[in-house]
Amino acid sequence: ATRAAVFELPACLKVKPHWYGNLFIGGCHGLDVTDTEVSNIRSYIESDIVHLQTKRSDWSGVGYDNEVRYTRENNSNLYEALDKLFFDMEVIHAVENYMNNEMILEGVTLHVCKENDKHWNMTKADKPPTPFENLHFDPKNGMMKCIFYLDDVGLTDGPFSYVMGSNGWSMEPFQNIVAKGVSVSNYMEDGHRRAAFAELPRSMQFCANIGAFMSGDEDIYEQKYFNGSNLMVFDPGGLHRGGIVKNGGMRTNLQIMFRLGHRKQTLGFI
Repeated sequence: ATRAAVFELPACLKVKPHWYGNLFIGGCHGLDVTDTEVSNIRSYIESDIVHLQTKRSDWSGVGYDNEVRYTRENNSNLYEALDKLFFDMEVIHAVENYMNNEMILEGVTLHVCKENDKHWNMTKADKPPTPFENLHFDPKNGMMKCIFYLDDVGLTDGPFSYVMGSNGWSMEPFQNIVAKGVSVSNYMEDGHRRAAFAELPRSMQFCANIGAFMSGDEDIYEQKYFNGSNLMVFDPGGLHRGGIVKNGGMRTNLQIMFRLGHRKQTLGFI
């Protein structure tokens, strides 16, 4: 599956949107999608939204607590609407320039965050959450992401935040690979699993979900919340978090992934 040919531009004609510098330097940029466009996107998945908002959470231990995943095959209308929106708002231009490669929209997940969700606290789940809980960089490579709010999101609704500039922080390649591997293979949710992690050589004691191991003042890493934006385009290799709902709030959003276009898989970029 690829983007519709009508939206394809020759490489020589691709331009960088005026906000591209914010994405390149900071790793994330917030955009404002109109209410009309949001309603249009919602129209293709409204029944799923209602179901997830009203059902009782029953987390399987994999993925998000309340989610529906879409492919081009099972919801082509949604993908076509997003293709057009991302072309019109120059999102596809931005991510292709950022990755210096053709990028394809291939991964859309409806996610409804609720106060009793558990997915964000998988790492060291038997310990109280830290002030930085769920601050992480993604374990996958060769992709760009968006988070798209489908209704209003306030501070108690689990807003997305990003540590601006962290996309450019350096890390030894071996440590980067180890941190990503550990973050999806050992959640250290009890003493036995933490002991197993401690048996690794010091050179391998890294985890991409760094927030679970931090303490102190949140101002150590200033997190931007993008007030006034409902579409955040970001490099998932930078530090980010979201979905931690409080005081009865709720966040309804799409998690969106662009992958490298010349293979049917993400590449091992570090």
